[in-house]
Amino acid sequence: MKASLALSFSWTKPSSMPLKFTSALTDSIIRIEVGGNIMVMHTYPGMADAVAACLDSMKQEGVLGCVAGDDTILVVAADNETAQRLSESIRRTLGNL
Repeated sequence: MKASLALSFSWTKPSSMPLKFTSALTDSIIRIEVGGNIMVMHTYPGMADAVAACLDSMKQEGVLGCVAGDDTILVVAADNETAQRLSESIRRTLGNL
């Protein structure tokens, strides 16, 4: 029997985050793509690690983990719907994608 997760995301920039980190997060993400339960975030070179660390610190329900390279982050979600909702929430919040 397949379990169904009904998760709702409200991804916002944490108010306790220092301005330099908020700026790094919002100004670093170039593109977001989703395939199944995998979300791929593209950043400017050298920024993926910082963005992934921010995502990890937010402890979003349904996010199993992040792996960052130089300019790409692989985000593994619990299921397809979770990955899609998270990407849509981040796009709405950032407004520039």
